[in-house]
Formats: sequence, structure tokens, C-alpha cells
Amino acid sequence: AITRGDWIVDARLAKPGERLDVELTLLDDAGITLQHWAPLHVHIGTLHRVAHVALLDDDTLAAGHTARVQLVFDAPVCALPGDRFIVRNAQATRTVGGGRVLDPFGPPRKRRTAERRAWLDALRLWLDDGRIGPLLEEAPRGVSRSMLMQLTGLPAEALPLPADADEIALHGRDAGDAVIVLRSHWARLRSKVLAALDQYHARSPDELGPDAARLRRIAAPLVPDAMWRALIDSLVDEGAVARSGPWLHLPAHTVSLDAREQVLASALLPLIAQGRYDPPWVRDLAKTTAR
Repeated sequence: AITRGDWIVDARLAKPGERLDVELTLLDDAGITLQHWAPLHVHIGTLHRVAHVALLDDDTLAAGHTARVQLVFDAPVCALPGDRFIVRNAQATRTVGGGRVLDPFGPPRKRRTAERRAWLDALRLWLDDGRIGPLLEEAPRGVSRSMLMQLTGLPAEALPLPADADEIALHGRDAGDAVIVLRSHWARLRSKVLAALDQYHARSPDELGPDAARLRRIAAPLVPDAMWRALIDSLVDEGAVARSGPWLHLPAHTVSLDAREQVLASALLPLIAQGRYDPPWVRDLAKTTAR
């Protein structure tokens, strides 16, 4: 059954969330000062829900002022960046303010970091100026095309991507989607992977290299799994990284004996060859070579 607050949306936008990062303005005569986790009645579209306020900029929000806050609901809510809403006091007896949605997918943690605030600034630029470039600048690990569609409300072919943005096709369960990333960010990720491999070879010259999962933990632990696979496949296809079974290494890196091990090998190999189908015991080799 259809009830008040329900949305009918394109399937590509059907991703509700429980946390909306918003720009909230309290009326001059609101008569309240919001503290962290204060309850408010929120009206967005035809929906009416109670939400708790997590302040993102300061410790309080006074009447007549504007700030970014996160509205935390107890059930998922549909919204798009730019959607308008109004709020009423905890008793639902008085309208005290309103605002607009910035990000309908607010995080449960680390919501007041500098990186998060920069992301909200970029979303505000998108809403005010229609520029998607600042969003990509604040996404060093790229943004999925499906997420950009949800944030902008635009189909893939209408996304106003800057000239220096590339689409990295994804595979597996993410087939059909892509990561949109600025070339400068992609180049920086490639450099991190190559530098991590170079350091790994320097520390462990007797190992061929790490597997993909271990290299990810070393070089780029925050990169999403699908993008990481695309990044490694790209490096392998370009010849910048070699894959030997599950191991990844720089093409010039090989496992070789050092000078001391080469001397020992020179002494052992003839003895092993002499044994043919009855090779000597290790203890006999040690005794013979006095090693």
C-alpha cells in the first residue's frame, strides 16, 4: 500500500539512507538553541519523521543562524541533494527553521573531519553552480558513476564530467558501473602502488612480491575493492607491474641469490648432482662442506 512519505523513483535513485547531511537555518524567532542530538520534527516532501541533530560545524546552533548538521533518522529516508525541508520543535508545536539536503548518504563516523567538510563544500558548489569538478577533486579514490547519478539526479550520459576525468570500467558484481576519477588522482594511486612495490622488494629481496590483498593493505587500504581490482589490472596490462601466479612484482624484480648464498650454492650443487637418484642427506652436505 502507498502511504504518506513514499517515493516513486527511478530504480537508479532508489537508495534511501538514515543520515542526511544538510544545511539548516533556524528562524530568527525560533526560540531555541540546538544542542548536539536534539530531536526535531522533519518534513521533507510529504514525509514527516523525527530526527536527531548531529552538529557538524559548531557545538550549538542559535536562532537566526545557519550551519551544517546531520539529521539522523531511525528508518531510511529518500532524498536528493538540493531537496528542501522544514523542521519543527520537539513538541511539533512550532516551525523553527528549514534548509536543504547536501548529502543523503551521511557517514555514521568521522562526519566532522576536514575531508568530510570539504566534500560538503563541493556538494554545495554543485547545487549552486552545477559544477561537478569540485566533487571529483575531493574524491582521491574516485566516485562510482552510480553514486554520481544518485547525487546529481542525472543519467550517466548527462553527467557534466570535466575533460580531465576518466571512467574506469568495473567488472564482476560491479559490471556495468564505472569509477569516475580525475587523471591526477589516478596517477597518484598508480605511483603509490609502484612505490609500495619498490619498497617491498628493497625490504624483502628474497620474496617475489605480495599478493593483491596484501599490496592493497600496504599501498591503498581505503580504495574500494572494485576500483582496486581495476587499478591492478590496468598496471598489469600496461606492463608496469608483473603478475606471477598470485604474486605481484615490478617487472625488473627477480628472486636471486646474494654473494654468500651463491658461494654456498656453488659448493652444494655438484654434490647434489653426483647423488643423481639418491641425493645426499642435508646433514651429510653440511658435514662435507663444513657449513
